[in-house]
Amino acid sequence: MIKHRLSILAITLIYILTFASPVSANREEEFSVNNIYWYSPNEQLNVCNPGSSIFDGDKDLKPSSPSEAQLIITQFLASTPLRSNNNQTLNNVQIAALLGNIQQESSFNPEAGGSGSHRGIVQWDSGRYSQIAEPRTSIANQLEFLKSELESSYYAAALGNFWTINSGDRIEEATFLIARNYEVAIKNGGGSTSWTNNDDAANYLQDWSNRRKYALEIYMSLGGEVQTNIVCGGLTVGGLNRERAEALVKEYNETPLAGNEWMFAGSSLGGSPTFHYNCTTFSSWFVHVYTNSKYNMGNGIQVVANMIAANPNMGYGPDPRPYAIFSGNSVSGNSAGHTGVVLAVYDDGTMLIAEAGWNSYNGRVKIMNLSEAQRLNYHYAYPEMKGGL
Repeated sequence: MIKHRLSILAITLIYILTFASPVSANREEEFSVNNIYWYSPNEQLNVCNPGSSIFDGDKDLKPSSPSEAQLIITQFLASTPLRSNNNQTLNNVQIAALLGNIQQESSFNPEAGGSGSHRGIVQWDSGRYSQIAEPRTSIANQLEFLKSELESSYYAAALGNFWTINSGDRIEEATFLIARNYEVAIKNGGGSTSWTNNDDAANYLQDWSNRRKYALEIYMSLGGEVQTNIVCGGLTVGGLNRERAEALVKEYNETPLAGNEWMFAGSSLGGSPTFHYNCTTFSSWFVHVYTNSKYNMGNGIQVVANMIAANPNMGYGPDPRPYAIFSGNSVSGNSAGHTGVVLAVYDDGTMLIAEAGWNSYNGRVKIMNLSEAQRLNYHYAYPEMKGGL
């Protein structure tokens, strides 16, 4: 009994560790030291667009305060080797992924669900729940059954990459694999059984934003450092002035495009030195010339997701930032979507963008209302800039 209490105390101490979340550098300072032009008539605005993304809550992430039941589950997972995990105990990333899902399913209550069709800490269906040793509401018995399932050949295979994850930057993937392939918390046909990105997870998993948030906060409570790439600190006002923006677009329109392997992304045409009227061509040109980030091929609506996949440490989020790449729906409703570059953001609810239009117009500068960008579901990648802009 004394040993049990000491174990609980040790884990409790882990949970009260202080954690300092990373703070984004001031964008004006970041650009000025890298010789990147910056024009800002206003101070930065520290506001978020409420409801614009499931990631809005990231700014409020904080270590969770565990209940007694959560501590018991944590201790069990941290001290129980699993055959499917090479006879090793789970690491903190894997534990947090499991606990984040359990918190969503039952709030760690072994009696959750009552006499309904799904019961217990992971809300097993009646067939699986009936296999738990009596008394089935015992958290110890439920944990033993959880262990037996995780060690089965079925879940050893179904959870796939989960068993190899041991890095905080993959906690979302680990959380997804438990939600999708163990909890089977699916909607809209279920989607892929493998991790792709947060947007896909939100589209076909139930309560993905909660599962993700709980897992991140629990990982922080276990002493992990959450370095989410998702930036939601509000609008950063500034960027290029109109004169510099027009000069940038003129440079693009006068650049011969033939023979450049980084051109014509998302298009099978290519070859023409005057083929400037493709939105993906403009975005790929900007990324190649003015950033250190990689640009992956794809249609306009795919550009941000493909850039995130190609640049694991690149920030992204729901808010426009100067020199961000955007993807979203096209005004015309074309299924290929649209992409371009944010060149400045203003505190009057507008932004200055540069874009090209498929078979319609070469590079151009345009003022756009942020409300219109939200309507078109614009989302943004924040590439690593290099000097010369």
